[in-house]
Amino acid sequence: YWRNRHRLGHTTLKTSVAYAMCVLARLSPYDVVVDVCAGVGTIPIEAKRAWPDIHCIAGDVTKENVEATRENAAYTNSSIDVVLWSALTYPLLRRDSVDKVISDLPFGVRHGSFQKNQALYHHIFKNMTYWMRDGGLAVLLTIDTGLIARLVQFHKCWKIVALHNIKK
Repeated sequence: YWRNRHRLGHTTLKTSVAYAMCVLARLSPYDVVVDVCAGVGTIPIEAKRAWPDIHCIAGDVTKENVEATRENAAYTNSSIDVVLWSALTYPLLRRDSVDKVISDLPFGVRHGSFQKNQALYHHIFKNMTYWMRDGGLAVLLTIDTGLIARLVQFHKCWKIVALHNIKK
Protein backbone atom coordinates (compact mmCIF):
# COMPACT_ATOMS: atom_id res chain seq x y z
CA TYR A 1 0.00 0.00 0.00
CA TRP A 2 2.73 2.46 0.89
CA ARG A 3 5.47 1.85 -1.69
CA ASN A 4 7.79 4.76 -2.30
CA ARG A 5 7.00 6.40 1.06
CA HIS A 6 9.58 7.15 3.71
CA ARG A 7 7.13 8.99 5.97
CA LEU A 8 3.42 8.39 6.39
CA GLY A 9 0.73 10.73 7.70
CA HIS A 10 -2.42 10.15 9.75
CA THR A 11 -4.55 9.63 6.64
CA THR A 12 -2.04 8.62 3.96
CA LEU A 13 -3.67 7.74 0.64
CA LYS A 14 -2.90 4.33 -0.83
CA THR A 15 -0.47 4.65 -3.74
CA SER A 16 -2.74 2.57 -5.98
CA VAL A 17 -5.60 5.05 -5.47
CA ALA A 18 -3.26 7.99 -6.12
CA TYR A 19 -2.09 6.39 -9.37
CA ALA A 20 -5.69 5.71 -10.43
CA MET A 21 -6.55 9.37 -9.82
CA CYS A 22 -3.62 10.38 -12.04
CA VAL A 23 -4.87 8.08 -14.79
CA LEU A 24 -8.33 9.66 -14.52
CA ALA A 25 -6.69 13.09 -14.91
CA ARG A 26 -5.33 12.06 -18.33
CA LEU A 27 -1.89 13.52 -17.63
CA SER A 28 0.19 14.64 -20.60
CA PRO A 29 3.85 15.63 -20.91
CA TYR A 30 4.54 19.16 -19.63
CA ASP A 31 1.25 19.42 -17.72
CA VAL A 32 1.38 21.57 -14.60
CA VAL A 33 -0.26 19.47 -11.87
CA VAL A 34 -1.26 20.75 -8.43
CA ASP A 35 -2.27 18.88 -5.29
CA VAL A 36 -3.91 21.49 -3.04
CA CYS A 37 -4.05 19.25 0.05
CA ALA A 38 -0.95 17.15 -0.54
CA GLY A 39 -0.51 15.58 2.88
CA VAL A 40 2.72 13.55 2.61
CA GLY A 41 2.85 13.87 -1.19
CA THR A 42 1.45 10.54 -2.35
CA ILE A 43 -0.41 11.94 -5.39
CA PRO A 44 2.36 14.17 -6.79
CA ILE A 45 4.98 11.47 -6.21
CA GLU A 46 2.93 8.82 -8.03
CA ALA A 47 2.22 11.33 -10.83
CA LYS A 48 5.85 12.32 -11.24
CA ARG A 49 7.11 8.72 -11.18
CA ALA A 50 4.65 7.61 -13.89
CA TRP A 51 4.76 10.83 -15.97
CA PRO A 52 8.28 12.24 -15.47
CA ASP A 53 7.79 15.15 -17.90
CA ILE A 54 5.05 16.85 -15.86
CA HIS A 55 5.61 19.65 -13.35
CA CYS A 56 4.13 18.92 -9.90
CA ILE A 57 3.29 21.41 -7.17
CA ALA A 58 2.30 20.02 -3.77
CA GLY A 59 0.83 22.30 -1.11
CA ASP A 60 -0.28 21.62 2.43
CA VAL A 61 -1.24 23.64 5.48
CA THR A 62 1.06 21.95 8.02
CA LYS A 63 4.84 22.20 8.24
CA GLU A 64 4.98 18.53 9.25
CA ASN A 65 3.28 17.43 6.02
CA VAL A 66 5.40 19.76 3.89
CA GLU A 67 8.56 18.30 5.45
CA ALA A 68 7.22 14.76 4.97
CA THR A 69 6.43 15.47 1.31
CA ARG A 70 9.94 16.81 0.77
CA GLU A 71 11.44 13.73 2.43
CA ASN A 72 9.23 11.37 0.42
CA ALA A 73 10.07 13.19 -2.82
CA ALA A 74 13.80 12.97 -2.04
CA TYR A 75 13.43 9.29 -1.09
CA THR A 76 11.93 8.57 -4.53
CA ASN A 77 14.12 11.03 -6.48
CA SER A 78 10.95 12.87 -7.53
CA SER A 79 11.34 16.52 -8.49
CA ILE A 80 8.33 18.24 -6.93
CA ASP A 81 7.79 21.84 -5.81
CA VAL A 82 6.53 21.65 -2.23
CA VAL A 83 4.83 24.69 -0.69
CA LEU A 84 3.43 25.55 2.73
CA TRP A 85 0.03 27.15 2.09
CA SER A 86 -3.55 27.27 3.17
CA ALA A 87 -6.21 26.36 0.63
CA LEU A 88 -8.37 29.00 2.37
CA THR A 89 -6.27 31.73 0.73
CA TYR A 90 -4.97 32.22 -2.76
CA PRO A 91 -1.61 30.47 -2.96
CA LEU A 92 0.88 32.20 -5.17
CA LEU A 93 0.04 30.66 -8.52
CA ARG A 94 -0.60 32.70 -11.64
CA ARG A 95 -3.96 32.86 -13.37
CA ASP A 96 -4.36 30.25 -16.13
CA SER A 97 -1.14 28.44 -15.11
CA VAL A 98 -2.41 24.98 -14.09
CA ASP A 99 -3.51 22.10 -16.30
CA LYS A 100 -4.67 19.57 -13.71
CA VAL A 101 -5.60 19.53 -10.03
CA ILE A 102 -5.51 16.12 -8.38
CA SER A 103 -6.26 16.05 -4.69
CA ASP A 104 -7.50 13.88 -1.84
CA LEU A 105 -9.64 16.46 -0.05
CA PRO A 106 -10.14 16.32 3.73
CA PHE A 107 -13.23 14.28 4.58
CA GLY A 108 -13.89 16.07 7.88
CA VAL A 109 -13.77 12.83 9.86
CA ARG A 110 -10.23 12.53 11.31
CA HIS A 111 -9.36 16.18 10.66
CA GLY A 112 -11.66 19.20 10.57
CA SER A 113 -15.41 18.80 10.21
CA PHE A 114 -18.10 18.67 7.56
CA GLN A 115 -18.93 22.32 8.38
CA LYS A 116 -15.32 23.44 7.93
CA ASN A 117 -15.15 21.55 4.65
CA GLN A 118 -17.90 23.74 3.20
CA ALA A 119 -15.66 26.81 3.48
CA LEU A 120 -12.50 24.90 2.55
CA TYR A 121 -13.99 23.30 -0.57
CA HIS A 122 -15.45 26.65 -1.67
CA HIS A 123 -12.00 28.25 -1.47
CA ILE A 124 -10.42 25.33 -3.30
CA PHE A 125 -12.92 25.76 -6.15
CA LYS A 126 -12.28 29.51 -6.16
CA ASN A 127 -8.52 28.85 -6.42
CA MET A 128 -8.95 26.22 -9.13
CA THR A 129 -11.13 28.57 -11.15
CA TYR A 130 -8.43 31.24 -10.96
CA TRP A 131 -5.46 28.95 -11.74
CA MET A 132 -6.90 26.55 -14.27
CA ARG A 133 -6.22 26.88 -17.98
CA ASP A 134 -9.04 26.38 -20.46
CA GLY A 135 -9.63 22.66 -20.82
CA GLY A 136 -8.17 21.95 -17.39
CA LEU A 137 -9.33 19.03 -15.30
CA ALA A 138 -9.72 18.36 -11.59
CA VAL A 139 -9.81 14.89 -10.04
CA LEU A 140 -10.96 15.17 -6.44
CA LEU A 141 -11.38 12.42 -3.84
CA THR A 142 -14.09 13.19 -1.30
CA ILE A 143 -16.97 11.60 0.56
CA ASP A 144 -19.10 14.76 0.20
CA THR A 145 -20.22 14.52 -3.42
CA GLY A 146 -23.29 16.62 -2.62
CA LEU A 147 -21.11 19.57 -1.63
CA ILE A 148 -19.04 19.15 -4.80
CA ALA A 149 -22.24 19.16 -6.89
CA ARG A 150 -23.38 22.39 -5.21
CA LEU A 151 -19.99 24.02 -5.81
CA VAL A 152 -20.05 23.00 -9.47
CA GLN A 153 -23.44 24.71 -9.80
CA PHE A 154 -22.15 27.82 -8.01
CA HIS A 155 -18.91 28.04 -10.02
CA LYS A 156 -20.50 27.84 -13.45
CA CYS A 157 -17.26 27.09 -15.33
CA TRP A 158 -17.04 23.58 -13.83
CA LYS A 159 -18.93 20.41 -14.73
CA ILE A 160 -18.89 16.92 -13.32
CA VAL A 161 -17.65 14.54 -15.99
CA ALA A 162 -17.80 11.37 -13.89
CA LEU A 163 -18.30 10.11 -10.34
CA HIS A 164 -16.51 6.94 -9.24
CA ASN A 165 -17.13 5.02 -6.02
CA ILE A 166 -14.10 3.53 -4.30
CA LYS A 167 -14.68 0.51 -2.09
CA LYS A 168 -12.24 -1.08 0.31
